[in-house]
Amino acid sequence: SPAVLDIDDAYLSGMFHMALSKIAAISLQIGYPTQASLSHSIGNAFRALVAVTVNCDNYTFEKAEPFKAFLANPAAFAVAAAPAATGAAAAAPVAEKPKEEEVDALDGGMDMFGGGGAKTG
Repeated sequence: SPAVLDIDDAYLSGMFHMALSKIAAISLQIGYPTQASLSHSIGNAFRALVAVTVNCDNYTFEKAEPFKAFLANPAAFAVAAAPAATGAAAAAPVAEKPKEEEVDALDGGMDMFGGGGAKTG
C-alpha cells in the first residue's frame, strides 16, 4: 500500500526505541542481561550499593557521599531554594484557608443496614 512510502526516519526511530525499551523491560524482569538492559542494571546496582552504604556507619565510597550528606543534614540542601520562597512569600500575603467542618457520614442519613444512622430514638 502507498502508506508504507510515508514512513520517515522519525517514525522508524520511534518504533526502534519502543522495541528496545520493551526488550530492556523483559530482560530486567527475567534477570537476563542484555545490552538494552545494561544501563538499567548498573543503575539498579548503584542504588542498592548506596542504600547499603547509607545504613553502614563504617563504610562509604566517593559517589555515595552526597547521599549520606543529604540524609545527615537535609536543611543544608534546602538553603538554595529558601531565598526564592521567602521573596515570593513577602510579596503576596497568605490568604487564610477557610475551615471546613467535619461532617458525620451517618448524620441524618442511613447506615449500612438501612437504619436511621446516628439518630436513634
